[in-house]
Amino acid sequence: MDNEYLVIKQWLINGAIISLSPGRLLLGWGERSHFASAKEASQRSSFYFPDFFLKEKYPWFQYENTQEIEAENLLRLLCAEETTLEATLSHSSRSYTWENNFNPLFCRTFNDLKQKMTAGELVKAVPFIFETSTSSMTASQLIQSICNSLKYMSKHPAYLYGFWDQTEGMLGLTPEILFRSKEGRQLETMACAGTCGKEVDIQQFFKDPKEAKEHQWVVQGINNALKNFGTVHIGERQILSLPTLNHLITSISVELHSALNFDKIVSALHPTPALGAFPRLAGMRWLESYQQHINRRRFGAPVAYLKEDGVTACYVAIRNVQWDQAGMLIGAGCGIVATSQMDSEWKEINLKLKAIKEMLRLI
Repeated sequence: MDNEYLVIKQWLINGAIISLSPGRLLLGWGERSHFASAKEASQRSSFYFPDFFLKEKYPWFQYENTQEIEAENLLRLLCAEETTLEATLSHSSRSYTWENNFNPLFCRTFNDLKQKMTAGELVKAVPFIFETSTSSMTASQLIQSICNSLKYMSKHPAYLYGFWDQTEGMLGLTPEILFRSKEGRQLETMACAGTCGKEVDIQQFFKDPKEAKEHQWVVQGINNALKNFGTVHIGERQILSLPTLNHLITSISVELHSALNFDKIVSALHPTPALGAFPRLAGMRWLESYQQHINRRRFGAPVAYLKEDGVTACYVAIRNVQWDQAGMLIGAGCGIVATSQMDSEWKEINLKLKAIKEMLRLI
C-alpha cells in the first residue's frame, strides 16, 4: 500500500473491511457511493451492508479507494497506529459496562413460541437479545477490536466484516457463510445451527436428538430455497469447534442452472432457519412482529463483497458490535424448538455474548 500509514489513518475515519479468504482482506476508504443492486455495483469492487429485512434502498457501498491486503500486514500497520494513539491519550485501554435488560422479553417470547409450535404454526425460531453500553466506539477501541479479530482469525475459522464513519458502524467476526461463488455457476453455502459450550461432551452434543432435528430443519430450509436455482448437493453433518463454543455444520453446494444472480440468491436464502424461523412464510411474519419489540438493525443481515471479476462471498452478520452516537450494542440469539428448555437457551445466548466480547476485546 502506498503511503500505507496515512491510508490506515484515513481508513479508520471512514472505511470498510471484509474477508476475501482466511488470510486476505478487502479494505475500502474515502468517499462512499451507494447503489441499489449488485448489477449496478459490479463495475468496481463493492461492499454490501443491508438491513436485516433487505428494505434499505441503496445497500451497496463503493469507496473512492479499495485495496486487498494480507491479514498479517494489516495487523502490523494497526499495531503501529495503536502505539501512536496510546502516546497521545491519557489511557490506552478502557473497561465497559454492559447492560442486559431483555430477559423479560426473552421469557415472554419463549413461551409465545412454544404455543405457536404446539399449534403447528412454527417448528423453529431464533429470538435474539442485545447487551448495550453507552460507551462510544473510539478510534483506539476500533483498532483493538480489529487487531483482536485478526489474531483470532489466524487460529480459527471466521470471516471479518464491517464498516464505519463518523456517526455509526458495525464490526463482526462470523463463522457462517450465506453463500460464496468463484465461478458463475457454482455456489457454496452451509447450514450452521446447534450450539453448545466446551463443557458439554462433544459426542453427546453431536448425537443429541434436539440439536440434530434443529440442524436438519436448517438444512431443509436451505435446500428449499435453492432447489429451483440448480442441483443441490448436501454434505455430512460435522462439528465446528471454536474456542468457547461448538456448532453443528453441514456443507451444501449447488450447480446453478444459469449464471449467479446475487440479488435473487440473497432474497431466496436470507434469512435461513439458522437465523430466522421455519417454515419460512410463517417465520417471516413472526420475525417482523418480533422486530416491533427489539430493533435488530443489521444483526443477522447478509454482508458481502463483489469484485469486478465476479468473485463474491456473502456472510451472515452475527458475532458483531453495532454502534452509533448513543453507544454500542452486541446481539446473540438461540434456536427454539418444541423441546427447548428456557434456562439452557438463555445460557446459550449469554455464552455467545461473552464470546463476542472476548473476540472483539470489548471487556
